[in-house]
Amino acid sequence: MEKKKTLLEQFINEQVIKIDNKRKEMADSGTPFLPVIAFSTSPGSLGSKMAQIIASELGFDFYHREIIKEVAKSADISPSLVEGIEKERFSGVEDFIASLVRKNYIWPGLYLEHIKRVVNAIGDKGHGVIVGRGAGFILPPKKRLSVRTVAPFEKRKENIMREFDATESQAEERIRTREARRKDYIKKSFNADIDDPVMYDMVINTGDMSIEACAEAVKLFYSKKFSIS
Repeated sequence: MEKKKTLLEQFINEQVIKIDNKRKEMADSGTPFLPVIAFSTSPGSLGSKMAQIIASELGFDFYHREIIKEVAKSADISPSLVEGIEKERFSGVEDFIASLVRKNYIWPGLYLEHIKRVVNAIGDKGHGVIVGRGAGFILPPKKRLSVRTVAPFEKRKENIMREFDATESQAEERIRTREARRKDYIKKSFNADIDDPVMYDMVINTGDMSIEACAEAVKLFYSKKFSIS
């Protein structure tokens, strides 16, 4: 356990240093600070896809599974096992981390502590889009636009069936399992309800709009909140 803890701390320290160095480079070049956009996505709402579009169009760094994947690797877990979990499209790296916590490979408090360090470093740098990790609950309002993406259950099920070539029952199970785990993570980590709209700056329903149109709406809201011309 001590070896795994040391490897994890070493990785997190390296990531924080990299992010901080980039922040300093941007400050030295006179690049103005721009807050991050923190996404919380209901499974199948295509929030991750929207976040990636926004990051690309704004020229922001995009943070999603990379953080969680590297935490898994740093826990002294076989890379082949991590890759195998990633290929299991209906479990994914997030579920893998959840299993590590349940089996005490990573202490829940330690995991959250390091996630907070990385997210806060990204928040200090700005110019980023973060998906998940509870980033909207970690960062103060002045450093982030917090967005929750939702959609009707049937629409989300259709999205997952199409994206993963899944059966209807597989899609339903994926939605219910991930909803429960994400809700539990936010409740235990931040004593908050992931479905409470008051916790977000913006809640957007992707059911009846294209992802591109939703992305435009988020960018407009972002520019208005932070008075960006």
